[in-house]
Amino acid sequence: MINLVLSNKEKVLESYVDSLFSGVASSKALGDVPIELLEKMILTYPYDYTSYRANDICSIIRDRKKT
Repeated sequence: MINLVLSNKEKVLESYVDSLFSGVASSKALGDVPIELLEKMILTYPYDYTSYRANDICSIIRDRKKT
């Protein structure tokens, strides 16, 4: 799913990007996602001050360190 969004970044609405971050942050399989892919997602869609994306990014980093 992450690759699909990244490969269509011009066409994907911000609300879907926020949902993607939320889903990744709450995923039980976060440890299976390559760190490089997470980095690419975060660099492609940086946080802003109008959504919870920054909180989701912090959760992804925190939970990824646990695995």
